[in-house]
Amino acid sequence: MDKDKSWIGVDLDGTLAYHNKFRGLDYIGKPIPIMLYRVKKWIEKGYRVKIVTARASDPQAIPAVEAWLKKQGLEGLEITNEKDYDMVELWDDRAVRVLCNTGNPIVYPSALGLPRAPLAEFDEVYLQKNQNKRTPAYVKGEKITTQERPSGIAAFFSKLFGKKKS
Repeated sequence: MDKDKSWIGVDLDGTLAYHNKFRGLDYIGKPIPIMLYRVKKWIEKGYRVKIVTARASDPQAIPAVEAWLKKQGLEGLEITNEKDYDMVELWDDRAVRVLCNTGNPIVYPSALGLPRAPLAEFDEVYLQKNQNKRTPAYVKGEKITTQERPSGIAAFFSKLFGKKKS
């Protein structure tokens, strides 16, 4: 990795700072200790780190982010809401990693077992047809089927992402 050009993106809300609901542009939660430590270590080792946050889409939000970063000992980090060709990695609580050039999600064992958003219909069909085999869509962990989603979470996401009423 060319440390001069390359950079690591770190999301703010939910990744570097605790976040459970939006409370305005000026409110940013407490730092998440392990992520704060990790970012400081990267900087100490000479890696370039940028804060990648949707807040950067509103210029009025930038001063609050800068003040929060300064308070955490991260003064001077670039704040953006854009990726570019030099970004080598993104740490974000909302991202679902996919296997390069396949579109297949890489799902690690977690509380949910599957991505938060519903899988595409063809993924659901593929999983149902191949229940007795390890699927290429799930590289790590045990075989996961759509039936393993906790019912409360499944109901929540079905309501959130379900079919639109005509």
